[in-house]
Amino acid sequence: MSQLVRSGTSVGANYAEAQCGASRRDFANFVRHALKSGRESEYWLAVIASSVDGLDLGEITWLRDELNQLVRMLYAIVQKIS
Repeated sequence: MSQLVRSGTSVGANYAEAQCGASRRDFANFVRHALKSGRESEYWLAVIASSVDGLDLGEITWLRDELNQLVRMLYAIVQKIS
């Protein structure tokens, strides 16, 4: 769970840092880091959903869907700036 918290909060932190990037390259690097953290978070949510009993799977599914949309947006940004 703690790894999910770290990777999940890293998405926002890296994107916020990208907004203050000193250059286009700096912006791109931070967005790529945010994307990597988003993908890692997707992995941890999948692990949690398949291995922890007593969780509300509806809420986990909702979180996974939201995260998937965010990852797709970050991917689109990376594609556009690369």
